[in-house]
Amino acid sequence: MSPQNTAIRASFAAARDQALQAADPHAALIQAWTPSQGRVWVLSIGKAALAMASAAQSQILTDHASLAGGLILCPAPLSQGVAATHLTSQGLEILPCDHPLPTPRNMLAAQRAADWARAIPSADLLIVCLSGGGSAYLTSPTPGVSLEPLTHLTQSLQQ
Repeated sequence: MSPQNTAIRASFAAARDQALQAADPHAALIQAWTPSQGRVWVLSIGKAALAMASAAQSQILTDHASLAGGLILCPAPLSQGVAATHLTSQGLEILPCDHPLPTPRNMLAAQRAADWARAIPSADLLIVCLSGGGSAYLTSPTPGVSLEPLTHLTQSLQQ
């Protein structure tokens, strides 16, 4: 390989590494964190929900605040892993969701999230962490609109 090709490959590798680091949901949450106090609740939604909830939980403990509870809407395949088990042991509830299409499971998760958030006392702090996939996970059609046309519309928009 020529020295020029080696330099180009190295530049691309460095750019890739920086992009991956910048997109790390755990690191992004830590960087944007504002210290919290009192009772704190975490609502984490999307494909990066577990990583974001884990980071939020760590920061809340670092701030010496009280993690009052949490709700995580995450990809179904991740809802049973080691990270999920750790978070549920800390009192966070996990609801598996589907992506990219709206599903009945997502509708139930969206309703649960709305009910859960409404029950948080107004004096407490709610931190919402949202990543890609959240729009599918929060499927909540307007009354009178069924899931079928919403799914069809979503499929059409993805083509």
